[in-house]
Amino acid sequence: MSRALVQTATAAASSILLLECFPLSVASQLRKRKEDWAVDRVKTTILGCSASVTAGGATKIFVPLSLVRRVADFKKEKQLDAPSLHMWDQLVGEGALRLCLSCAEVEEAATRFAEHKNLCFWVPGGPLVSNIEFKEKFDTFYKYTFPHAMDVLQQARGESCSVNAWMCSALTCKYEGVYVPPIRVAETSAALLKRDYGPTTVVWEQGIRGLTPRWLETCFKTALSCGVPLSHLAVALSADERHPILLHKSTEAGVASFCCSTLPCGFGAAHPLISSADVHSFVEGWNDCRGEDISEREMDHMETIKEFGALLEKEFDRCLTV
Repeated sequence: MSRALVQTATAAASSILLLECFPLSVASQLRKRKEDWAVDRVKTTILGCSASVTAGGATKIFVPLSLVRRVADFKKEKQLDAPSLHMWDQLVGEGALRLCLSCAEVEEAATRFAEHKNLCFWVPGGPLVSNIEFKEKFDTFYKYTFPHAMDVLQQARGESCSVNAWMCSALTCKYEGVYVPPIRVAETSAALLKRDYGPTTVVWEQGIRGLTPRWLETCFKTALSCGVPLSHLAVALSADERHPILLHKSTEAGVASFCCSTLPCGFGAAHPLISSADVHSFVEGWNDCRGEDISEREMDHMETIKEFGALLEKEFDRCLTV
């Protein structure tokens, strides 16, 4: 494993991709509080997205459709200042944002927000989360709902989109527990990836804490046996005492994309994700174990990431108490 695994503001390339998800956490908190995206919250989120790329080393920022709607509304109403508008337009233009949505929202995203070329669809990892969170049967979703959404998207956008699928509760589940059947998840992922028009990457979400390294290894081996290339998987791990070894098992298997959230709050039925600082710390620890020197620049960057996380958390504490 090379010294510069994680892309930073000073590194040219990386073999680990950080997928920042803090806007999803903010949206979830707002839903729970039955509140909306106020202008101040939108501006803080845009600033956080920009800083996640420049200071946090994020490759992509996952954003909810609710945020994109509010940005469009505030643009029309001229409520956003010029710096915020510039940062947002730059993020969109550079393809740094990946728009997360449900299958029911595909037509709106495909037509109203055509400038967003990177999309991610929520999909269920099993029958219980499908019935409870998605409000439809698991088989119905994959036989009718998801294929229909892909047909709508293809007709509206052609081949201009990059599509991911976020499989909710794929590794552990609030409703099924910590032992979600790997064969079901692997076969479902294989079917998604084999579609002529559909996802090129599937995110496996750890819905609740309690995932063991051995079970994660079993999941990866099952995926390989079903023809799923691990390079086409991303992992969304929960923040707990096991996440360093789970990161190690994932990278050892060949997974290179990790979802993280700078804000320590979950979304949907999931527990909070690991942070970008957790991934950077893992990489530094790995390099140290291998006897590889960590440059002063890399150490300074790690401190910058920690400071950025603390500042972002403070700003959202302020925004959410207004």
